[in-house]
Amino acid sequence: MNPLEAIGLLLALLAATTVLGLVWRERQGPVARLTGDVITPADVAATITFGPAATLLQFSTELRARCPGTRRLLGAVAESRPGVVHVDVDLTHRAGRTFGNA
Repeated sequence: MNPLEAIGLLLALLAATTVLGLVWRERQGPVARLTGDVITPADVAATITFGPAATLLQFSTELRARCPGTRRLLGAVAESRPGVVHVDVDLTHRAGRTFGNA
């Protein structure tokens, strides 16, 4: 394949992926703000106030091996970003409870 054909193929692939991306984005619809079911600290029995910018809400148990690593990662992210808080909700002793029934 000569360089001109390679450039043409690259441009055709770029155009096709751009069109597919635009079609996919259009089919997803607009981003909507939550107005109904918003989780509050009382819903998860959190003693920490949620962050003004964002809250990283982690549901964990004592039996999951990945929870401590995830806890460290989310804690580090929350510490590095102003207004972001990490809340870890331990579900080990909360079996059968749902939001609003904390």
